[in-house]
Amino acid sequence: MYGGRLAARRVLLLAGESNASYLSRVAAVQGVSVDFLLGELGAGPPGQQALAPHLAEVFLSRAAVDRLAVMVQMNWPRLRRALPHLREPHLLPGQQARWDWPWQPLPHYLVPACPLCAARRGASETAVWLVRPDVWTICRRHDRFSHVRQVGTQAVDVRRLPETVRAHRVRLRLERQWGRQGRSCPQMPSRSSDGGGVVACSGRCGRTGRGGRTCS
Repeated sequence: MYGGRLAARRVLLLAGESNASYLSRVAAVQGVSVDFLLGELGAGPPGQQALAPHLAEVFLSRAAVDRLAVMVQMNWPRLRRALPHLREPHLLPGQQARWDWPWQPLPHYLVPACPLCAARRGASETAVWLVRPDVWTICRRHDRFSHVRQVGTQAVDVRRLPETVRAHRVRLRLERQWGRQGRSCPQMPSRSSDGGGVVACSGRCGRTGRGGRTCS
């Protein structure tokens, strides 16, 4: 039976976090199991139980998200901004409050968050898992490298590898400009004048990016 709000123990959101990771943190703070939370959110497939958040993602219907918003005392737009899988088209169809934790390959990776960012949001002892298009990520704030196979809350400090950080930031800029095609431009890499790494597409690939712009 859906029980409404949980105890007033706020779990701070982390941008890009997976649903499973967030629910695991909420359950830990509340002193309940993830399976208990799922039962409060709605109906799941018969016999299905919660999985570890680094193994798979849990998906919710809009009605289940509404329940989650009441439980954690946050509005749905705020949850949706932080948790990408609470947005369309990732919501389960139908009007029923329900959840599903499919054990199947998905078009994303669950990558550990930067432990320094997680600690700032109150998660200093447990790993936080982010939804990412690649098997790795570099925190732009703290220059920490995380990989999908990473264990625990440790990440690699890459501040001593400025060419790696610089190339990653350039790649992000290209992706913002050209979309996912920006990561696979066949003319990459062109290098900076000091030879320090990739700085831009050479402009000869002819790819069409966002807004109909071409790279040539």
